[in-house]
Amino acid sequence: MMDAVISMVLLAVKLPIFMIDILKMMPKLISLFAIFTDPGKVIKDIFHGLFTGIYMVLEATLDMVFGDMRRAFGGETAQGGNEGRGASDDNAKCMPSSMVKLLLMVLCPPLALMLDVGIGGLLYVIICSLLTYFFYFPGLIYASLYIM
Repeated sequence: MMDAVISMVLLAVKLPIFMIDILKMMPKLISLFAIFTDPGKVIKDIFHGLFTGIYMVLEATLDMVFGDMRRAFGGETAQGGNEGRGASDDNAKCMPSSMVKLLLMVLCPPLALMLDVGIGGLLYVIICSLLTYFFYFPGLIYASLYIM
């Protein structure tokens, strides 16, 4: 009983000191917060993301509607596509989808399993997540049994 009283008294003595230290750090924390959340940069990033998204949607829509016509007149097609390039192009390089699946399976087995089995295999994904959470290799082996 006496130890509890002594602990409470020590807490009552040390708590104001702790609060004063926290108050001393507040100006530094506020200045750091202002640096990280500069309103000008945040607004600039929001507008950049918004306009880039709108541009990409419009470009994809135009490519779906007028894609063949644009190619016929020498216009540019959507970025990342392989329109106009045949299999005989020497500079064309592409990884097979199985290579991408393997890479994703090594990096994140539950995600690779989810992409492979879909929402119908949610139980398998949960089991794989638990195995990966506790030990990486059992989750990797479990995912590889379903993906391969």
